[in-house]
Amino acid sequence: SSNGNVAEFEYVFYEGVIQGNDVRHELVRIFGYDGTTVDVIGDYSSLFMARALDGVVTVGASGTLNLPDDVTRVVLELQAAGARTAMVLNVEQSDAPILPTVTFSSDTYEVTVGIAQTGLIGRVSATTNNGEAVTYSLGTLNAHLQARLSINNEGELHLSAPANSGVYTFQVVATSVITQAAGTATVTLAVEAVTVCEDGEIVVPPLIIIDRDEEQAHRNLVVLDPEQQSGCHYTMTHRWPTNANWLYVDENGLHANVIDREHPSIAFMALSQVQVELILHCENDNPGRSKRSERTDWLGPYDYGTNKWILTDTILYNSRRSLVNLIVNDINDNDPIFVGKEHEPIVVGYPTDDLEERILPRSLVELKATDADVGENAQLMYSSAESSLAVAPTTGFVHVRSGATLVQDQMLTVRATDQNGNGRTGTIQLMVKLLDLSHIAVVTVRDAFLDDETTVLNQLSAAVGYEVKALRSVVISDDIDGDVTRKTREANNGGASLQLYVYGLIAREPVVVGRLTTDISTNAANVNVISTLTLEDHLEDMYIFERDIGLLVATIVLSVLLFMLIVLIAIWFFLRWRKSKKYNELSEENSIASRNSSLGEVPKPEPMKPRLNIEDLKRSEKRLQERLEAPIEEISVEPMTSRKLESPVEAILDMPVPEVSPPIPIVIQSIDKLKDADDDDDTDDEFGEVTAPRKSVVTFNENVEKIITVEDDAEDDGDSSQAGYEVYRL
Repeated sequence: SSNGNVAEFEYVFYEGVIQGNDVRHELVRIFGYDGTTVDVIGDYSSLFMARALDGVVTVGASGTLNLPDDVTRVVLELQAAGARTAMVLNVEQSDAPILPTVTFSSDTYEVTVGIAQTGLIGRVSATTNNGEAVTYSLGTLNAHLQARLSINNEGELHLSAPANSGVYTFQVVATSVITQAAGTATVTLAVEAVTVCEDGEIVVPPLIIIDRDEEQAHRNLVVLDPEQQSGCHYTMTHRWPTNANWLYVDENGLHANVIDREHPSIAFMALSQVQVELILHCENDNPGRSKRSERTDWLGPYDYGTNKWILTDTILYNSRRSLVNLIVNDINDNDPIFVGKEHEPIVVGYPTDDLEERILPRSLVELKATDADVGENAQLMYSSAESSLAVAPTTGFVHVRSGATLVQDQMLTVRATDQNGNGRTGTIQLMVKLLDLSHIAVVTVRDAFLDDETTVLNQLSAAVGYEVKALRSVVISDDIDGDVTRKTREANNGGASLQLYVYGLIAREPVVVGRLTTDISTNAANVNVISTLTLEDHLEDMYIFERDIGLLVATIVLSVLLFMLIVLIAIWFFLRWRKSKKYNELSEENSIASRNSSLGEVPKPEPMKPRLNIEDLKRSEKRLQERLEAPIEEISVEPMTSRKLESPVEAILDMPVPEVSPPIPIVIQSIDKLKDADDDDDTDDEFGEVTAPRKSVVTFNENVEKIITVEDDAEDDGDSSQAGYEVYRL
């Protein structure tokens, strides 16, 4: 640099795009450098060139940009007189890239100024949906406005000279810096002339509302018209705050000094603002006409009217008086501050690993931060870069991650960032103290709930003389004695107690539990403490209680199982006895045939002998003889026709015939005695054949379809291999 100043870029990082052979990037400013040469360093740097002109650096292509097809980003470093900055250029592969959307905060803006107003008169704001920065410009203006109206990159509209009275409409254009996408909005500018009545009386607006940013001085808030108000001046009275000196008047009008929005006199307001009363005095005024209001019922220190957003109340008419409300806009100029920051590092206790699962603390610590700003500038988000911590972003609860291990005197950092994590950041340091059974006490406070935890801890800390903190707290119900009177129950309206697991700190070291319990028991008279135990005693009581409960439950379960076993054994013995009884009753005396024979024999009807056909009988005998002489392989003999005429076989069926029954063995229940004569007593029929009479009655336990009787043939020359048989179908 020729003048010896240190060169410096405005930012350390810039973005841009490459589309074809065109390079577009954000505005790059360099300070303290009046040269033109800027070095470009990095991959493919030979394809680019940079120049500085009037403090603005421009990067472009030195020739044809022949970049490889797989390159999507080019990183360059710009150097000039020792100043360095980086630029990242994204390569657009398509000739028609997708442009972002540029949107104004409002489609139309209305700005009203006096005829003599100059300087800042209004502000517009636009954003892109990809976060790209924008620049502002004015659309087509008439010659009068073009000579005096301008807009900067912050969207502020300025008048360099007073404008003629009237209403003007024009367009403002917001253009994205890199992609050159554009959006428009309409601005209506009303320039009001001084009202002069027919009698020459000048009338000023009764209420003027202006808004300006804090921490900056502003001139020409209200300006006197040098033509219509020549020879006039303002006198000012502070209406709110009454003792402030932020606003002042001179021969040109009303102006403002630097205002701190966080000042206690306006910080508490829903919309921080300052109000003054202006009275216009002119040289040609009639002395009887110039007067001030005699009102004495102005606003008190914390009473700023019935309107909660605009600091005003009923305005009495006075043509020469204006009430000016200057709304002070908040800027993000304050870092978040944690409660207790002055005692940093904050000591927090946490149980050792063997106690953590038994106590299960609610959190490591509950942090709270404040921000003197308002609105979005005061919206905080909590976070931490510590791998062992998990921080609730909105509540500030700090938890230990699962599986993480804390060590004694470990230092941890937690952050709070305003603007929902995008603004200024405040931090706080935490120091971890590991706690064991010798540091933790269990305190029970009657008629208290979770909402009372902070109050109870403050009272305990004040009583014992050192800080008492809680690891966790639970609400337990009180036992209600049936003998307690109704009056006593109504007096004890809480019905619950707050149980706190607490520890004490002296000089950032944990207090021995013996001293802690003694101090609480003897000094906390203003706290309704009903029990103070060491954690060891508390856990032992819980173990005994749980053991007794477990023993009772086990006893009940075993009793139920034993009862069920006894019932099952009884049922088994009963079924076995019943089965044995039925088996024993199955005998000759209890058979169906025996019971039926006791009733007497039922006389058999004698069948009538049919007339016989000799030829048919001979043929039947011949067929029978052929069957008897044939070898017996598969016996299937149908009864002879003559058999059908014989008396039916006596059989008593004891059970109903099932529709479908699997084959089961047939059991003979009883064999009755012989009813006829001896076996050798044969009877000859009328054809000379001998017929063996039926001599017994057989009873079966199941229905049968066929009965086959087999007899040895005594007349078959002693051949026992040949047996006689008869088949009966039922």
